[in-house]
Amino acid sequence: MPPRASKKPRRSAPTITADSAPKVRLGAGTSIDLPTELYFEILSYFPVVPFETTVHHSYDSGFHLNVKTLERQDALRTMSQVSRSWRAFFLPMLWENVEMAGCRSGPGTGGWFKQCADALIQKGNGLSETPELAKYVKRIRLVMSQSSIHKTLPALRALMTSCSGLKTVHIHFAHSDTAKQFSAEFKPGQDSFPSVETLILPIQAHALLRACPNAKRLTCNRGRGSQLITAMKAGCKHLEMVEGFYFYQEDNLFKKLVKAAPNLREIKLNCLPSEDVLKKLQTSFKELKAIEFPGVYLAANGEAMERTIALLKRTLRNCTVTFKANAYAVEKGTATTKVVHIGA
Repeated sequence: MPPRASKKPRRSAPTITADSAPKVRLGAGTSIDLPTELYFEILSYFPVVPFETTVHHSYDSGFHLNVKTLERQDALRTMSQVSRSWRAFFLPMLWENVEMAGCRSGPGTGGWFKQCADALIQKGNGLSETPELAKYVKRIRLVMSQSSIHKTLPALRALMTSCSGLKTVHIHFAHSDTAKQFSAEFKPGQDSFPSVETLILPIQAHALLRACPNAKRLTCNRGRGSQLITAMKAGCKHLEMVEGFYFYQEDNLFKKLVKAAPNLREIKLNCLPSEDVLKKLQTSFKELKAIEFPGVYLAANGEAMERTIALLKRTLRNCTVTFKANAYAVEKGTATTKVVHIGA
Protein backbone atom coordinates (compact mmCIF):
# COMPACT_ATOMS: atom_id res chain seq x y z
CA MET A 1 0.00 0.00 0.00
CA PRO A 2 1.58 3.31 -1.05
CA PRO A 3 2.34 5.86 1.69
CA ARG A 4 -0.29 8.45 2.41
CA ALA A 5 0.42 11.76 0.70
CA SER A 6 1.09 14.76 2.92
CA LYS A 7 -1.79 17.18 3.19
CA LYS A 8 0.51 20.15 3.95
CA PRO A 9 0.37 22.69 1.12
CA ARG A 10 3.53 23.06 -0.97
CA ARG A 11 5.40 26.26 -0.14
CA SER A 12 6.80 28.23 -3.05
CA ALA A 13 10.08 30.15 -2.87
CA PRO A 14 9.57 33.73 -1.77
CA THR A 15 10.04 36.49 -4.32
CA ILE A 16 12.92 38.78 -3.36
CA THR A 17 12.60 42.39 -4.35
CA ALA A 18 14.93 45.35 -3.87
CA ASP A 19 12.80 46.46 -0.93
CA SER A 20 12.74 43.08 0.78
CA ALA A 21 16.41 42.18 0.23
CA PRO A 22 18.56 42.39 3.34
CA LYS A 23 20.53 45.61 3.60
CA VAL A 24 24.32 45.19 3.81
CA ARG A 25 26.19 48.07 5.36
CA LEU A 26 29.76 48.42 4.19
CA GLY A 27 32.08 48.70 7.13
CA ALA A 28 35.64 50.01 7.21
CA GLY A 29 37.08 46.68 6.14
CA THR A 30 34.47 45.47 3.69
CA SER A 31 33.74 46.24 0.07
CA ILE A 32 31.84 45.00 -2.91
CA ASP A 33 33.96 42.41 -4.67
CA LEU A 34 33.93 43.40 -8.35
CA PRO A 35 36.20 42.42 -11.24
CA THR A 36 38.92 44.98 -11.95
CA GLU A 37 37.55 45.39 -15.49
CA LEU A 38 34.27 46.67 -14.07
CA TYR A 39 36.04 49.34 -12.04
CA PHE A 40 37.73 50.59 -15.20
CA GLU A 41 34.41 50.44 -17.05
CA ILE A 42 32.92 52.75 -14.42
CA LEU A 43 35.85 55.14 -14.72
CA SER A 44 35.53 55.25 -18.50
CA TYR A 45 32.43 57.43 -18.01
CA PHE A 46 34.68 60.03 -16.35
CA PRO A 47 37.39 60.67 -18.98
CA VAL A 48 40.74 62.23 -18.24
CA VAL A 49 41.20 65.66 -19.83
CA PRO A 50 44.65 65.09 -21.40
CA PHE A 51 47.48 66.80 -19.54
CA GLU A 52 49.92 66.58 -22.46
CA THR A 53 47.84 68.56 -24.97
CA THR A 54 47.00 72.26 -25.07
CA VAL A 55 43.55 72.55 -26.71
CA HIS A 56 40.38 71.25 -25.02
CA HIS A 57 37.37 72.76 -26.76
CA SER A 58 34.82 70.89 -24.66
CA TYR A 59 36.42 71.96 -21.38
CA ASP A 60 38.21 75.24 -22.08
CA SER A 61 36.79 78.40 -20.54
CA GLY A 62 39.64 80.69 -21.58
CA PHE A 63 41.78 81.43 -18.55
CA HIS A 64 40.74 78.17 -16.86
CA LEU A 65 38.98 74.85 -17.51
CA ASN A 66 35.33 74.30 -16.67
CA VAL A 67 33.67 72.10 -14.06
CA LYS A 68 33.61 69.03 -16.33
CA THR A 69 37.34 68.78 -15.78
CA LEU A 70 36.71 67.96 -12.11
CA GLU A 71 34.16 65.16 -12.59
CA ARG A 72 36.72 62.35 -12.68
CA GLN A 73 38.56 63.44 -9.56
CA ASP A 74 35.24 63.88 -7.72
CA ALA A 75 34.24 60.34 -8.68
CA LEU A 76 37.61 58.90 -7.69
CA ARG A 77 37.54 60.71 -4.34
CA THR A 78 34.08 59.33 -3.58
CA MET A 79 34.99 55.76 -4.53
CA SER A 80 38.24 55.92 -2.55
CA GLN A 81 36.18 56.58 0.59
CA VAL A 82 33.93 53.50 0.30
CA SER A 83 36.21 51.00 2.00
CA ARG A 84 39.83 50.14 2.67
CA SER A 85 40.18 47.93 -0.38
CA TRP A 86 38.54 50.52 -2.63
CA ARG A 87 40.82 53.16 -1.16
CA ALA A 88 43.90 51.09 -1.96
CA PHE A 89 42.66 50.70 -5.55
CA PHE A 90 41.39 54.22 -6.31
CA LEU A 91 43.67 56.47 -4.23
CA PRO A 92 46.70 56.18 -6.56
CA MET A 93 44.44 57.05 -9.53
CA LEU A 94 43.02 60.05 -7.66
CA TRP A 95 46.44 61.59 -7.09
CA GLU A 96 48.14 60.52 -10.31
CA ASN A 97 46.74 63.62 -12.05
CA VAL A 98 46.43 66.74 -9.89
CA GLU A 99 43.97 69.13 -11.53
CA MET A 100 44.19 72.74 -10.29
CA ALA A 101 43.02 74.59 -13.42
CA GLY A 102 39.37 73.49 -13.26
CA CYS A 103 36.72 75.75 -11.73
CA ARG A 104 33.24 75.20 -10.36
CA SER A 105 30.30 77.49 -11.00
CA GLY A 106 27.40 78.67 -8.92
CA PRO A 107 26.81 80.83 -5.85
CA GLY A 108 29.63 80.99 -3.35
CA THR A 109 32.31 79.43 -5.57
CA GLY A 110 34.25 82.64 -6.10
CA GLY A 111 36.06 83.94 -9.18
CA TRP A 112 38.17 81.65 -11.35
CA PHE A 113 41.41 83.31 -10.23
CA LYS A 114 40.61 82.72 -6.56
CA GLN A 115 39.49 79.11 -7.13
CA CYS A 116 42.68 78.28 -9.02
CA ALA A 117 44.87 80.03 -6.46
CA ASP A 118 43.16 78.29 -3.53
CA ALA A 119 43.48 74.89 -5.22
CA LEU A 120 47.21 75.38 -5.83
CA ILE A 121 47.87 76.58 -2.29
CA GLN A 122 45.84 73.79 -0.69
CA LYS A 123 47.13 70.92 -2.84
CA GLY A 124 50.67 72.21 -3.16
CA ASN A 125 51.22 72.67 0.56
CA GLY A 126 49.17 69.58 1.39
CA LEU A 127 51.19 67.27 -0.83
CA SER A 128 54.46 68.68 0.45
CA GLU A 129 53.38 67.61 3.94
CA THR A 130 51.96 64.23 2.85
CA PRO A 131 54.67 62.12 1.19
CA GLU A 132 52.42 59.03 1.14
CA LEU A 133 50.23 60.89 -1.40
CA ALA A 134 52.97 62.86 -3.15
CA LYS A 135 54.57 59.63 -4.34
CA TYR A 136 51.57 58.98 -6.61
CA VAL A 137 51.69 62.32 -8.47
CA LYS A 138 52.78 62.18 -12.12
CA ARG A 139 51.01 65.15 -13.75
CA ILE A 140 49.90 68.57 -12.57
CA ARG A 141 47.92 71.32 -14.30
CA LEU A 142 47.48 74.81 -12.88
CA VAL A 143 46.73 78.47 -13.53
CA MET A 144 49.00 81.27 -12.29
CA SER A 145 47.29 84.61 -11.80
CA GLN A 146 48.24 87.54 -9.57
CA SER A 147 45.75 86.29 -6.99
CA SER A 148 47.74 85.37 -3.84
CA ILE A 149 50.84 84.91 -5.98
CA HIS A 150 53.04 85.35 -2.89
CA LYS A 151 51.48 82.05 -1.73
CA THR A 152 50.83 80.20 -5.00
CA LEU A 153 54.41 80.27 -6.33
CA PRO A 154 55.95 78.89 -3.10
CA ALA A 155 53.19 76.25 -3.07
CA LEU A 156 54.08 75.23 -6.63
CA ARG A 157 57.76 75.00 -5.74
CA ALA A 158 56.95 72.92 -2.64
CA LEU A 159 54.70 70.62 -4.68
CA MET A 160 57.32 69.99 -7.36
CA THR A 161 60.01 69.42 -4.75
CA SER A 162 57.96 66.82 -2.87
CA CYS A 163 56.66 64.87 -5.90
CA SER A 164 59.70 62.83 -6.91
CA GLY A 165 57.77 60.96 -9.62
CA LEU A 166 56.40 64.08 -11.33
CA LYS A 167 56.58 63.76 -15.14
CA THR A 168 54.35 66.50 -16.61
CA VAL A 169 53.89 70.15 -15.66
CA HIS A 170 51.13 72.02 -17.50
CA ILE A 171 50.51 75.71 -16.81
CA HIS A 172 47.26 76.36 -18.64
CA PHE A 173 47.45 80.13 -18.26
CA ALA A 174 49.63 82.74 -16.57
CA HIS A 175 48.99 86.45 -16.30
CA SER A 176 51.30 88.49 -18.50
CA ASP A 177 52.89 90.27 -15.53
CA THR A 178 53.95 87.15 -13.58
CA ALA A 179 57.33 86.61 -15.29
CA LYS A 180 59.29 88.53 -12.63
CA GLN A 181 57.67 86.57 -9.82
CA PHE A 182 58.48 83.27 -11.55
CA SER A 183 62.12 84.35 -11.93
CA ALA A 184 62.29 85.40 -8.28
CA GLU A 185 60.86 82.06 -7.07
CA PHE A 186 62.79 79.73 -9.40
CA LYS A 187 66.30 81.18 -9.39
CA PRO A 188 69.07 79.68 -11.59
CA GLY A 189 70.97 76.94 -9.79
CA GLN A 190 68.66 76.95 -6.78
CA ASP A 191 66.12 74.26 -7.72
CA SER A 192 66.23 71.17 -9.89
CA PHE A 193 63.35 68.87 -10.82
CA PRO A 194 65.07 66.03 -12.69
CA SER A 195 61.99 63.79 -12.96
CA VAL A 196 60.05 66.26 -15.15
CA GLU A 197 60.08 65.27 -18.83
CA THR A 198 57.11 67.15 -20.36
CA LEU A 199 56.34 70.84 -19.93
CA ILE A 200 53.51 72.93 -21.37
CA LEU A 201 54.30 76.52 -20.48
CA PRO A 202 53.47 80.11 -21.35
CA ILE A 203 56.45 82.40 -21.89
CA GLN A 204 56.01 83.91 -18.40
CA ALA A 205 57.15 80.61 -16.83
CA HIS A 206 60.49 80.39 -18.62
CA ALA A 207 62.35 80.39 -15.28
CA LEU A 208 60.66 77.10 -14.41
CA LEU A 209 62.03 75.48 -17.57
CA ARG A 210 65.60 76.15 -16.47
CA ALA A 211 64.97 74.01 -13.38
CA CYS A 212 64.01 70.93 -15.42
CA PRO A 213 67.32 69.68 -16.87
CA ASN A 214 65.90 66.37 -18.18
CA ALA A 215 62.96 67.83 -20.07
CA LYS A 216 62.31 66.01 -23.35
CA ARG A 217 59.09 67.61 -24.61
CA LEU A 218 58.29 71.32 -24.50
CA THR A 219 55.16 73.12 -25.69
CA CYS A 220 54.78 76.89 -25.74
CA ASN A 221 51.05 77.47 -25.24
CA ARG A 222 51.06 81.29 -25.01
CA GLY A 223 53.44 83.72 -26.65
CA ARG A 224 55.92 83.39 -29.50
CA GLY A 225 58.46 81.51 -27.40
CA SER A 226 61.69 83.50 -27.43
CA GLN A 227 62.04 83.51 -23.63
CA LEU A 228 61.56 79.74 -23.49
CA ILE A 229 64.27 79.19 -26.10
CA THR A 230 66.68 81.28 -24.03
CA ALA A 231 65.88 79.19 -20.94
CA MET A 232 66.14 76.02 -23.02
CA LYS A 233 69.68 76.88 -24.06
CA ALA A 234 70.64 77.60 -20.45
CA GLY A 235 69.29 74.49 -18.78
CA CYS A 236 67.79 71.82 -21.09
CA LYS A 237 70.21 69.68 -23.07
CA HIS A 238 67.97 66.68 -23.73
CA LEU A 239 64.98 68.15 -25.56
CA GLU A 240 63.58 65.90 -28.30
CA MET A 241 60.30 67.65 -29.22
CA VAL A 242 59.08 71.25 -29.36
CA GLU A 243 55.63 72.59 -30.19
CA GLY A 244 53.99 75.98 -30.41
CA PHE A 245 56.88 78.10 -31.66
CA TYR A 246 56.13 80.47 -34.53
CA PHE A 247 58.90 80.78 -37.10
CA TYR A 248 57.36 81.47 -40.46
CA GLN A 249 60.64 82.80 -41.82
CA GLU A 250 64.25 82.08 -41.02
CA ASP A 251 64.34 84.81 -38.42
CA ASN A 252 66.20 85.15 -35.14
CA LEU A 253 63.75 82.85 -33.34
CA PHE A 254 64.48 79.99 -35.74
CA LYS A 255 68.23 80.55 -35.45
CA LYS A 256 68.00 80.63 -31.65
CA LEU A 257 66.12 77.33 -31.62
CA VAL A 258 68.76 75.69 -33.83
CA LYS A 259 71.50 76.75 -31.41
CA ALA A 260 69.53 75.86 -28.28
CA ALA A 261 68.26 72.41 -29.34
CA PRO A 262 70.21 71.07 -32.33
CA ASN A 263 69.28 67.46 -31.54
CA LEU A 264 65.51 67.78 -31.87
CA ARG A 265 63.80 64.67 -33.22
CA GLU A 266 60.28 66.10 -33.61
CA ILE A 267 58.83 69.54 -34.36
CA LYS A 268 55.15 70.48 -34.23
CA LEU A 269 54.43 73.74 -36.01
CA ASN A 270 51.51 76.14 -35.54
CA CYS A 271 51.93 77.66 -38.97
CA LEU A 272 53.34 76.69 -42.33
CA PRO A 273 56.88 78.10 -42.60
CA SER A 274 58.38 79.64 -45.69
CA GLU A 275 60.17 77.46 -48.22
CA ASP A 276 63.52 78.69 -46.89
CA VAL A 277 62.73 77.29 -43.46
CA LEU A 278 61.36 74.02 -44.89
CA LYS A 279 64.55 73.51 -46.88
CA LYS A 280 66.72 74.02 -43.82
CA LEU A 281 64.80 71.95 -41.30
CA GLN A 282 66.83 68.79 -41.63
CA THR A 283 70.15 70.48 -42.36
CA SER A 284 69.64 72.46 -39.14
CA PHE A 285 68.32 69.56 -37.03
CA LYS A 286 70.38 66.50 -37.94
CA GLU A 287 68.27 64.10 -35.84
CA LEU A 288 64.88 65.28 -37.10
CA LYS A 289 62.51 62.35 -37.68
CA ALA A 290 59.02 63.85 -37.52
CA ILE A 291 57.32 67.11 -38.48
CA GLU A 292 53.69 68.01 -37.80
CA PHE A 293 51.73 70.76 -39.53
CA PRO A 294 48.37 72.18 -38.38
CA GLY A 295 45.17 70.60 -39.66
CA VAL A 296 43.69 73.86 -40.93
CA TYR A 297 46.31 73.78 -43.67
CA LEU A 298 45.20 70.30 -44.66
CA ALA A 299 41.56 71.33 -44.93
CA ALA A 300 41.88 74.64 -46.76
CA ASN A 301 45.00 74.36 -48.89
CA GLY A 302 45.00 71.01 -50.65
CA GLU A 303 47.08 72.11 -53.65
CA ALA A 304 49.53 74.04 -51.49
CA MET A 305 49.84 71.02 -49.24
CA GLU A 306 50.83 68.81 -52.17
CA ARG A 307 53.46 71.35 -53.22
CA THR A 308 54.78 71.37 -49.66
CA ILE A 309 54.97 67.56 -49.62
CA ALA A 310 56.89 67.58 -52.90
CA LEU A 311 59.33 70.12 -51.48
CA LEU A 312 59.80 68.13 -48.28
CA LYS A 313 60.48 64.97 -50.25
CA ARG A 314 63.31 66.79 -51.98
CA THR A 315 64.82 68.13 -48.76
CA LEU A 316 64.12 65.49 -46.06
CA ARG A 317 65.27 61.93 -45.52
CA ASN A 318 63.95 59.24 -43.16
CA CYS A 319 61.25 61.52 -41.81
CA THR A 320 57.50 61.31 -41.15
CA VAL A 321 55.41 64.35 -42.06
CA THR A 322 51.92 64.69 -40.55
CA PHE A 323 49.21 67.17 -41.45
CA LYS A 324 47.27 66.85 -38.22
CA ALA A 325 43.57 67.53 -37.82
CA ASN A 326 42.87 70.12 -35.17
CA ALA A 327 41.48 69.16 -31.77
CA TYR A 328 38.04 70.62 -32.47
CA ALA A 329 37.64 68.42 -35.56
CA VAL A 330 38.73 65.38 -33.57
CA GLU A 331 36.10 66.06 -30.90
CA LYS A 332 33.38 66.55 -33.54
CA GLY A 333 34.34 63.36 -35.36
CA THR A 334 35.29 65.16 -38.57
CA ALA A 335 39.03 64.71 -38.19
CA THR A 336 41.18 64.27 -41.26
CA THR A 337 44.87 63.50 -40.94
CA LYS A 338 47.39 62.93 -43.70
CA VAL A 339 50.66 61.15 -42.96
CA VAL A 340 53.55 61.03 -45.43
CA HIS A 341 56.57 58.80 -44.87
CA ILE A 342 59.73 60.04 -46.58
CA GLY A 343 62.36 57.36 -47.00
CA ALA A 344 66.10 57.54 -47.39
